[in-house]
Amino acid sequence: DNVQTVAVRGVFDDCQALVKQAFQDATWQERLRLSSANSINIGRLLPQMTYYAHASLQHWRAHGTRPSVIVPSGNLGNGLACLYARECGLPIGEVVFATNENRPVTHFLETGDYEAFETEETLATAMDVGDPSNMERLRYHYSSAEALRGAIGAERVTDAQIEDQIRCGPDTWGIVWDPHTATAVEVRERLDPNDEQEWILVATAHPAKFPEVVEPLVGHEVDVPEPLAEVMARSHPVPEIDPTLEALGERVLGARSELPSS
Repeated sequence: DNVQTVAVRGVFDDCQALVKQAFQDATWQERLRLSSANSINIGRLLPQMTYYAHASLQHWRAHGTRPSVIVPSGNLGNGLACLYARECGLPIGEVVFATNENRPVTHFLETGDYEAFETEETLATAMDVGDPSNMERLRYHYSSAEALRGAIGAERVTDAQIEDQIRCGPDTWGIVWDPHTATAVEVRERLDPNDEQEWILVATAHPAKFPEVVEPLVGHEVDVPEPLAEVMARSHPVPEIDPTLEALGERVLGARSELPSS
């Protein structure tokens, strides 16, 4: 009963900018104790490190080698968690960020200049980010594009390539991929087939969440896990707001007058 959901008329970057405005606004800070549930908050990244600790140690104990990792990346929280795990001494080799057609990361690595871009809508919707929050952390830890290039690789993947990997997934891998994980599969397919390096591909979503994309490509319905089916069956109307602090305040506090004047 203490959870409210609102949809913002805009893209992910609009939502994230709105949250950051609230954090930086003295009026909001006076009225509320604010925290973030997404990867703006380092508290999101720290437990994500356990994925990479578990997977890399499992591989190390079985094979005695360091696996490399390909991470589908949008706001870069998952990828940064992987880098943090490696910096903590976990047996992780190369780290490659697989992005969709949004290009702030690849552009920075290629040019050395960071630039926020207009968000491009793609099939990998959760990765549609033109100004990733965790880029600030990456640039703090790696002071130049050259230093960052020494720590990670990054590859862009088009919608057509995502579709190809989903279409081929059942025959090639025996797996139905979601659009986000398909970016990691595409990047793995680009690697030298003679390279003996072992790779972990991070699956960041379930294909059943994207039936309109996946099912026409694989030619059949995707099985929906019971917990997901229960959530999807619930009727929960979500109000929409404009991407303004005033509109958010009216929803969060019930009325704008409840927010103390600045």
